Amino acid sequence: MKYIYQDSTELPVQRDFIEDLKAFIDITARVIPLENSIIELKCKHKEELHKLNNRIMGMNLFEEKLSILTKKLADDIGTEDLTSCIDAILVTCSENLGRKREILEIESGKIKSGAAQEYQKIEIKVLEVLTPFLISGIYGAEKRFELSSNTNGISGVMEGSISGMQYYYRLWFTEELLTVEKLIGSLSLPGWTKTGILRKEEKIKMQDLSEFLVSSLEYDSEKNIRLILENKKSE
Repeated sequence: MKYIYQDSTELPVQRDFIEDLKAFIDITARVIPLENSIIELKCKHKEELHKLNNRIMGMNLFEEKLSILTKKLADDIGTEDLTSCIDAILVTCSENLGRKREILEIESGKIKSGAAQEYQKIEIKVLEVLTPFLISGIYGAEKRFELSSNTNGISGVMEGSISGMQYYYRLWFTEELLTVEKLIGSLSLPGWTKTGILRKEEKIKMQDLSEFLVSSLEYDSEKNIRLILENKKSE
């Protein structure tokens, strides 16, 4: 089915817009709850860290004011006999609060570490939902593909960008070997060859490349193509 403007001019992208819209709505319905869960988690972790930080700041403030008050009290009384007592009070306070601060800082570190792992799990789910959409569902995106074939199999990359957003995917294919026929169907190109029974002459003859192996392929949205083929003799 071809989609056209009201003046019967074909649209530049021949896609089933209704099905694409349904897919977009489905993706949105799945992604938004995941994003909301990340926002909720971030608010929760931010509140927990804020409470811990306030407790640590309260300890620091208490220790600072205690030092000021005890020294002021000693100055008001005006005797050196209180020096050792004040030092003992401040040392005990510092040691006690130091242990408590260390416990709270460890707890804070656990929250930050656990939060990062929780965010990553949700982000992976978001990417799993968005992957089909990013690969083939965005109109007008500039894309570049690279593909290579070797003894380890077929792999490649896809890079896309649109309106300042960029995405990158590594691709792996289930095919062990990729031939021209599997990639684009039958393909023949003209080439020079020597023919003749009594006298060999060079003539242009169509050569079937369908069974050639694709060793490398580069393609972009500007329809620039770079294709490297190998025959069974690796020539």
